[in-house]
Order: sequence, then C-alpha cells, then structure tokens
Amino acid sequence: MNIDLIAKKAGVSRATVSRVINNFPGVREETRKKVEEVINELNYIPSAAARSLVRRRSNIIGALIYNITQPFWGNYISGIEDGVVPTNYGLFFANSKKHKTFWDYQKAYKENLKNLVSHGVDGVIMTLLNDLEKEDIDFLESVNIPYIVIQNCLDDPRIVSVNVDNVEGAYQATNYLISLGHKSIGHITGLMTSGIGKARLQGFTRAMEQAGLQVLPDNVINGGHSFKDGYWGMKQLMTHENPPTAVFFGSDESAYGGIYAAGEMNIRVPEDVSVIGFDGIRDTFDHSAYLPVLTTMEQPTHEMGSIAAELMVAWLDGEKPKKSTINMKAKLFEGKTCIPLK
Repeated sequence: MNIDLIAKKAGVSRATVSRVINNFPGVREETRKKVEEVINELNYIPSAAARSLVRRRSNIIGALIYNITQPFWGNYISGIEDGVVPTNYGLFFANSKKHKTFWDYQKAYKENLKNLVSHGVDGVIMTLLNDLEKEDIDFLESVNIPYIVIQNCLDDPRIVSVNVDNVEGAYQATNYLISLGHKSIGHITGLMTSGIGKARLQGFTRAMEQAGLQVLPDNVINGGHSFKDGYWGMKQLMTHENPPTAVFFGSDESAYGGIYAAGEMNIRVPEDVSVIGFDGIRDTFDHSAYLPVLTTMEQPTHEMGSIAAELMVAWLDGEKPKKSTINMKAKLFEGKTCIPLK
C-alpha cells in the first residue's frame, strides 16, 4: 500500500496525502477528513521511514553495536546513552552478534546498518568487531546522514571517529612486562581480520624489537577476543618446549580464558606465567570474581561512547566535528596477574 493509491482514491495530490499523514497545516478540514477515511478504509499504516522522508528529521539516533549482551560493548552503550538521554533525541540500537561465522556476522551488520537508515534515523553511531568497508562508507555517504565510528581502523578521510590508540596501548603493555624482567613473552592476538588486532600486534612487536628481544613465531598465536580464544591459545602456547614467562592477550576476555586454561594445566598465574590483557572489563565480566584481578590496559569505553554521542548530537544540531579523528589513550591498571621474573 502506498501514498499514490490513497491520493488516487481520495482524488487529491500525493503532497496533500503526505500533509495529512504528518498532521501538517494548510489542508482544508473537508479534504483532511476525506483522506483520513480512505486511509482507514485501506488500513494504511505509514512507515517510520516514510514519515522521516517527509519531515526530514526523526529525532532518533541509530547505534549499531557488535554485541549488546557483552559487558565490554555494554560500556559503549552506557556512554552513548549518557550522551543522548539529556537531549531531545532518542536511541535505536541494533545488535549484530549471535551468528555462527564471521561472514554471517558481516552480512548481518550490513543489513542492520541499512535497516537503521530505512527506519529514518537522523544519524548513526557504530562500534563493531570488524573494520567498516569502503562500500559501507559509500552507502552512508549516498544517504547523506551523519555517522560516527568508534574504534575505526579504515583509512578513509570521510570518517569521523573516536578511537583508542591500540598500537601505543599494546606497546605499553609489552613494555610493562619487559620492565618486570620478562624476555620470553607470548602474544595471543585479537582477530587478524580486524585492524584492532593488527594494531595491537604491531605495538607488541615494536616493544619487543626496541628492547632487542626476539619475537618467536611459536609465541604469537592468532586468536580472537573471546574467552574460548584465550583458553585454546593458552593451551597451545604453554605446551611448547620452552613456553613464555609472560603473555600479552589481545583482550581481557581472552586473558580470562587463558588464566582458566592455565589453572587446568596446573600452571600458576602469576607465579609461573604473568598475564596482561587489554580493555578493562574486570568489574563487568561474569567470571572475574573467581579469577585473580587482571592486570590490563584500560580503555575509556564509556567516555568514548559518550563523546561519540555528544559529537553526533552537536552535528545534528548544525555543528559538524572540527576533527575527523579523536584519539584517546589506554591506561595501565596493575592487578594481580603480573610479577617480576625470578
């Protein structure tokens, strides 16, 4: 059912139907009633997208999140809410997780992005597991709405983003282990399909090379950000003939998986192996109460979400961000999982 059919049946123009649907002035009462009768007769329900196309604004900001149910991503959501709730804008979240393969997820986030736009959101904030692709940016540019990416790794000058410096954070984490006397250091990476995982590997490698330490191929395990990625990565790493004395994990969740695996292997953390993560989710991770307090590089995730939301609100109100990229720093939190090498 569309507006053209209503206009034809009511004997009025398409513009008149649109004005009635959106309760705009300038329509005679007799004409308004006639159009409303046809709408009721045809059981027409105008879509949010159709309304927004006529009104030009929906006062809704879309937020595309990798996994709403995970604590780490929840911190971004909380920050976005804090930045939007005090304003006149509402929020519409879309969750892209719960798919068996990465390719299924990739297809899902693209569909979710298009769904947000079709629902008439005024702008989109995105924080995803993967890097956006050029076709995603081309699509957003074609529909001409503001968009902000949290943790952007795509080199495209059109993107406005709020990032943490992953290279520098990983460099600091590795240097911390080196400062404790560790020379044989392993790294279980994040996803190598992600610029974040690659950046953290780059920071690890830089610190090792600057310290004159060898990056042994056996000590770098390509993993992911999940508990099970860290669990199986640690199992593989610690069964080597000469296992490392310290391990830098690409995320806190994978670090917790690694600590759990070490316990199953009767390897003590930190007495036998020191462990450091990256994210800062210890207060929100379900199993953290049963494991030692994790040493980690804390990301200001809540603040990043809040800044992205404030930038979006200002942009929608007519003030486009002056900087295309805002870089923030991860901060070392010294827990109980790292000790000097004896």
